[in-house]
Amino acid sequence: MPLDSAIPFIASPNFSSRDGRSVVGTVVHYTAGGRASGSIRWLCMPEARASAHFVISRDGRTTQLVELDMKAWHAGVSEMQVGQEILSDAGRFTVGVELANCGLLHKVGEDFFYEVGRDLKKYAGPEPQRAELKYDDGHSVEGWWEPYPDAQMDALQDLLRKMTARGYGTAASNLIGHEEVAMPLGRKTDPGALFDWNRFGRKSCRRTSAGLL
Repeated sequence: MPLDSAIPFIASPNFSSRDGRSVVGTVVHYTAGGRASGSIRWLCMPEARASAHFVISRDGRTTQLVELDMKAWHAGVSEMQVGQEILSDAGRFTVGVELANCGLLHKVGEDFFYEVGRDLKKYAGPEPQRAELKYDDGHSVEGWWEPYPDAQMDALQDLLRKMTARGYGTAASNLIGHEEVAMPLGRKTDPGALFDWNRFGRKSCRRTSAGLL
């Protein structure tokens, strides 16, 4: 059933069973695209072979696509620490949240562009910020990123509160980036260098080069 009556539900066909796994974390993504509505349409198409439980627009509107007791196809090839184990296929035991955001941008002259498939589309959002994304193995990606607006971050916090109220407190308190669980490490850059983990009282499920946390 939908998480909350105030959150619109647009059903995606792209989901499967959790195979009995408890939900223990929430993976944060960016859509790497323009409007949230376009990402929602794509994630509801069978040919996408991808989905998320929630999509949050830049102005804070949240849409649910998959029920929380089902696996949304958001994590791909991935590994995540659960207790003392490193488990594969993080989508089986996590909630997937997509934030409408262009992510890592390409700078050409004075203009910025984001990728749409294999094409580049001119970026027209808020002023990009230069920042460095660091991975646990020591390598990093430095570049220009689209910032996250407060309305979107407020909506994510509200979503996590609603998840907690519906019995998904463990998942809501264990936020992790797609960049941290996607394998091989470095395959993904979302939610990127500008996502403010401190705002969410980060409790990490990640693993580090030093071993298990």
